[in-house]
Amino acid sequence: MFGLSHCLIRRFAADTRPGATALACVRPALHAAVLGLLLGCAPLFAADSDVLAHLALLEEQVMSHPEAALGRLAAADGDLARRSVAQRCQILTLRGRAEIHLGRFDDVRVTTARLDALGPPAEPGCARAGATLLRAQLAARTGESGTAQEHALEANRLATLLGDWPLAYWAADLLASDASARGDYDVALRLREQQAERARQNGDHRRAARAHSSLSDIHYVLGEADRAMTEAESAWRLAVQAKSPWAQAEAKLSEAAAAELKGDLARDRRALEQALGIAREAKSTHIERWVLINLADFHLRQGEYARTLEVSQRSLALAEAMQSQDDVASSSANVGFSLLLLGRADEGRDYADRAVAIYERQDRNAALARLLAEYGHYLELSGDARRAVAAYHRERALLAELARVREAKIQRGMKAFYESERQAQEVELLNRRNALQAVELDKQLLEQRLYAALAVAALLALVVVLQLYRRMRTTAQGLEASNRTLAATRDVDPLTGLFNRRHFHELMRGIADRDRRQQGAAGAPQNALLLLDLDHFKRINDRFGHAAGDAVLVEVARRVRASLRDDDRVVRWGGEEFLVWAALRPADHIHDLAGRVLDAIGGQPFVVDGGPIAVTTSIGYLAQPLPPDGLELSWRESFDLADMALYLAKAQGRNRGCGIAALRRAPDGGAPDIGHDLEAAAQAGKVDLHFLHGPRVEEPLAEAAVAHG
Repeated sequence: MFGLSHCLIRRFAADTRPGATALACVRPALHAAVLGLLLGCAPLFAADSDVLAHLALLEEQVMSHPEAALGRLAAADGDLARRSVAQRCQILTLRGRAEIHLGRFDDVRVTTARLDALGPPAEPGCARAGATLLRAQLAARTGESGTAQEHALEANRLATLLGDWPLAYWAADLLASDASARGDYDVALRLREQQAERARQNGDHRRAARAHSSLSDIHYVLGEADRAMTEAESAWRLAVQAKSPWAQAEAKLSEAAAAELKGDLARDRRALEQALGIAREAKSTHIERWVLINLADFHLRQGEYARTLEVSQRSLALAEAMQSQDDVASSSANVGFSLLLLGRADEGRDYADRAVAIYERQDRNAALARLLAEYGHYLELSGDARRAVAAYHRERALLAELARVREAKIQRGMKAFYESERQAQEVELLNRRNALQAVELDKQLLEQRLYAALAVAALLALVVVLQLYRRMRTTAQGLEASNRTLAATRDVDPLTGLFNRRHFHELMRGIADRDRRQQGAAGAPQNALLLLDLDHFKRINDRFGHAAGDAVLVEVARRVRASLRDDDRVVRWGGEEFLVWAALRPADHIHDLAGRVLDAIGGQPFVVDGGPIAVTTSIGYLAQPLPPDGLELSWRESFDLADMALYLAKAQGRNRGCGIAALRRAPDGGAPDIGHDLEAAAQAGKVDLHFLHGPRVEEPLAEAAVAHG
């Protein structure tokens, strides 16, 4: 679950050949770092005793040239005994990190044992902190995610106690990568921001640059293009100051990703060429492997499948040699996808399934969901609709689980926030009470000295009480208004103005009791659920940019709302997915409702960059109680059925709706078990399906919509 954040975010590069312009751009910074780049040609330092004087440069070597760094550290092993415990800790910790980068895991365990021997196990010293961090990184590389997280948390605690900020930075690096892999981006952002601030405070440009690159990566995943580019540019400036090829390569890959998100293909291409130029100028196969993965993604997106296969096989060989599971997963996926589209389906699935298995073993659900989305896309392009639907179903289940966990964490966070607010108010009231008591004491003393002053003191005390009371009322009113505002905004999607998932969950909890009370009663309300997914929306983003994609989403939201009644709920479920929940009246028909939504979206072209493009949607839908037996389902059961119907609509050609027209009871009187195969259930007579075709799309518009695919 741990690893370099760049390995978790798949980039789309431009070309594998660094042009002269790109090299000319990065060469001045590399020239300034020439001492660190002559690693394979001459000794880095004049003598072994110089090792501790060049720890920062050695740490750079550990990442970009671990073989040379390990050789230098091994050469210093002879006089290790005469050094202080702190110096031995530093040397052995760096040695263990180099061994991890080289995949020499047995050697790492020996180095960790040597660190353990430097101090008592219970003493929170540098030896224990370094050994714990090595165990965390080793567990991450071998797929033991739970153990890795435990060790990283303990190492962070030890480093904080010691006041050793470089060790604390390393621990935070592992924890932030773990949070990103799990999709816990709030935690990852906080950790990366803390890293950047601590590095700046300590004047460490290299670590600050890496933290800003990681921040850019997180904003990339969240779709925040401007923030991602700002962080990437900060990372590049700091990396140049640090004269660090590794940090420069990170910054350029972050810039390429942000440029891709903004739709700036020229800048994307230029940044990727520069990243590859840095890798080759530094003669670092570790940086090169990392860049090659991004280049393979680009060729795959451009339909250059033979080139994708060639580049991915090279990166896979390098990743396997270093036993880097993150890179093995990314490279295996790229090999598999290219083979699928070259007509070698069995081989392709073997490689792609290998990547899926790696993320499964490491319990990395966020990364796995992204991989399954790509897998389903390329299965669909290769003509394997059945497996594509299965991959999409699994991706959706993972995203739903991630959303559920995230919502629970948000609710816990809000509860903690209100609890802290309550405690703060209690402290304030106590302080005010103490102040009143002090006023009362002063009044008594004054009463003893001068009776006439009693009235003045009482009046002053009353004024103070009134002022405090007014302040308390103002504070309470302000807090109440803030709570109302917070409650309103947290239920609304900021882009489209539609309700979000959290609002829908609250709605379902609120009407569950009402539906149970009215179940079976004459005139009980009939509820309709429609699940929409825009067709080929990714291609719109790829061709016109994410700003145009956002404009399409806003217009889709407007059209859907206009096709419904005011009291129907429209929810942005996530990405290009929308959900409609409507209470049907006796004269309403669910198929008519689904048809109106299909027509509203696909009936008229959308205007993007001054020109028309066609946007269509696929819909899965149902209304309950379901005929012929009046079955009532929970909203989660209804959602699962609509979800299967949606993917069946996509598998049958898109721009259509698939409705659950009837659902027959099982022998036990409950809902039938239809598994995950809706077509098979229909053939078995358990369910009746109704298909609707969307509006006919004019051919020139259809070509504009899918030209990039």
